[in-house]
Amino acid sequence: MDIWNWVNKLEDDLKEAGQGEAARIIDRFTDDVAELNIDKADALFPEVLALSRSLKNPWLEVFVRHWHLRNRVGSRLEGESALATSVELFEFAHRPETMECPQSVCVTQDLSGCYANIDGPGWVDERIAVCEETLARIDASWNCFHCLSCEYAEALLDDDRPDDALAFLQQQEEKITSTTADDCLSIHNFQIKTLLNMGRYSEAMELFDRTDELAKTYQWQKNNQFRSLLKARCLAGLGRDEEAMEAIPAWSDLVPEFYMDWVDASKLLLNNSSERNNWQLGRLIQKMLDHVSQVGAHRHTITLAVWHAKLALARGAVWTARRSLDVAYQHLPKLNKVRGADLLLDSLKLSIDQTNDNSSLPVAADQLLAWLEQRAGEGESRNPEEEAEWLLQATLARPDDEELIEMASSALVACGAVAQAKSVLWTFVETHLSVESVLAYRLLDILLDEKSDPSSQSEIVRLADAYQPTLPAVALWCRIKQAQHQANWPEVERLCKQMIDVVPEYRGPRMMLAEVSMQQKLFQQAIECYQQLVEQTDEPRNILWDLMTAASAAEQWDLVRETAEKIDIKLTPGEGEINEDWGWVRLRMDDRDDEVEYYGQFIGPVTAKVLQLAAPNNSQCYGDVVVIDAGMLETPPEDEEQRKEYTAVYRVVHTLKRGNYGDSWFIDGVMPSEEQYQDFVDAIEQLGWQIRVRSSTEYQLTDAQNPEAEPLNGIYFYLAAPANVTAAEINAKLLELTESWQHDWCWFTLAEKADAPMLSGIGD
Repeated sequence: MDIWNWVNKLEDDLKEAGQGEAARIIDRFTDDVAELNIDKADALFPEVLALSRSLKNPWLEVFVRHWHLRNRVGSRLEGESALATSVELFEFAHRPETMECPQSVCVTQDLSGCYANIDGPGWVDERIAVCEETLARIDASWNCFHCLSCEYAEALLDDDRPDDALAFLQQQEEKITSTTADDCLSIHNFQIKTLLNMGRYSEAMELFDRTDELAKTYQWQKNNQFRSLLKARCLAGLGRDEEAMEAIPAWSDLVPEFYMDWVDASKLLLNNSSERNNWQLGRLIQKMLDHVSQVGAHRHTITLAVWHAKLALARGAVWTARRSLDVAYQHLPKLNKVRGADLLLDSLKLSIDQTNDNSSLPVAADQLLAWLEQRAGEGESRNPEEEAEWLLQATLARPDDEELIEMASSALVACGAVAQAKSVLWTFVETHLSVESVLAYRLLDILLDEKSDPSSQSEIVRLADAYQPTLPAVALWCRIKQAQHQANWPEVERLCKQMIDVVPEYRGPRMMLAEVSMQQKLFQQAIECYQQLVEQTDEPRNILWDLMTAASAAEQWDLVRETAEKIDIKLTPGEGEINEDWGWVRLRMDDRDDEVEYYGQFIGPVTAKVLQLAAPNNSQCYGDVVVIDAGMLETPPEDEEQRKEYTAVYRVVHTLKRGNYGDSWFIDGVMPSEEQYQDFVDAIEQLGWQIRVRSSTEYQLTDAQNPEAEPLNGIYFYLAAPANVTAAEINAKLLELTESWQHDWCWFTLAEKADAPMLSGIGD
């Protein structure tokens, strides 16, 4: 049973009813979850949920809320933090109006997965029971059969029954292959994982290789990341460490769902190479530990904390080991069943207590910073994990030493001990509220960086309130940065003006006011801010560039010319709009929720014309005249030869004029004769339409009328016409221009929009 059929039909109905954007939002939401765009998926969820309710479609609401939990329970590895939501959805999905929705079955996976995240071994019996009950309601033709089979097998693994898990997966694979034509990639992936857990690396590698071609047909990032980690574990288990290091995903790309798989791969690599056990690895583990602790994944927290502590002991970082053990003990009472976790932690505590630490200061507290600098100058590499413990000891002896406390907080943050860094900074701030200290701003920066911690926002309010009576300017700056972080531009504007009144000599609030004015398209206000900043600054060159951007956006061309002259930019003499014929530029801009980049031409110091067609489904901007921020987004290459080929990239901040071109359409087909193609291109140019060829010279197609013949040279490209030309007119013109050709070209999407008959296939 294809559980997506009803969703596809709903989207078709929405398109026919003129609600194509609604259908696109549903697709984009599920794509973001599958592509591991977890922040985008979270941001889009309220909109797509509101859509389901506005349509009064409870099935769609089940579907949307299920995919939301795939993002939270799946990608984010949420446990107790998602339990109430998972239970609520399970209840909603089993009401009379939703019970028949295919995704009501999928909701079982969400609930079981949530309990697995909270305490997999502790909830084994319940997870197995709910999977058995749901599997009994469906057969192997359901997509859900695969997912629930994997949930069941994972429960068996958590119960230390890998042989049973392997046998169960084999049984489920046979049911699928004997009754359907479906592949079993998800089943195979869990078979590989089970073999790895059993230490059967050669068999796991053989199965991975055997399923690799099939896996390449599933190019979702969720599958790619899981497969990459399985491959890394296989290779590391076979002692092929270099290949394993190439296979393992970059930690910065990793989503929490695969933290524990990454840990399993890393354990194997550390067994073969202990030098990888360093403070940098400790920092990454600490970040993972903080996340699973925050989302209430209690068993994962204990597992990670124990490994973190053991590695810390092995590299002599007793301080880190103690912190990890403390975290583990906090989560111990929250397990459903202890299953030996208490004995494990008690044993670890004994090991830590029996290990000598290095907390004693190597020199007097007032000499520590100089000693550390001297040691680094003598070639000793800095180790923040080692230094943090000394620095903390020194701050107790010198609680008013700002430089010492700043260094201690930096070392703690480098180790991932952000909570302890905040504690050290708060201690200083709250005892020095009459002093404008760099440590207040250091604390503010840390709080702003903690995007995933909701308590950080209340801490910023606490910081601002603390300074309000003594240093209102510091309090205002905290509130400004918080409003900026929340993208509340009117509030940023209001607070900046208030701070300028309090401390008119400060440049920070005026610069922020200029930036937020540009954000709100208040260009005259931005101009006035930049002009005042020029007067306040000894070296105003960068600000003059910003002034030109604001003046260009406001179309104050006399001011642009005057400012350009001050920084020695030569413009063609004249008045009014600037229209130079300068070099190429890459223009980066936002398009709905994505970032796109197009080639264009500079026509002024900070203005350019877009000269590249958008891709189909993207907003058309060909011919647009845009204003850019003058700061390069990339550093040009140092090599002189590479610089000759390099085109700088800038961010677009405003569109001055629209090029007035319509959507791009995808055209594909067999390459006609050179003369026919040139005639086609000439005709398109005479019409004022645009083409952007996307195929390479190697692109070939099979002749549909003679599949056994040699492949034919092909071409595909984007085509766009002025906005006042209809899809039907474009379709008719293309038919006219290509009617005498041997092979038809295809433009399915355009034909559908034009409500025209569609051709049967390429090469007909």
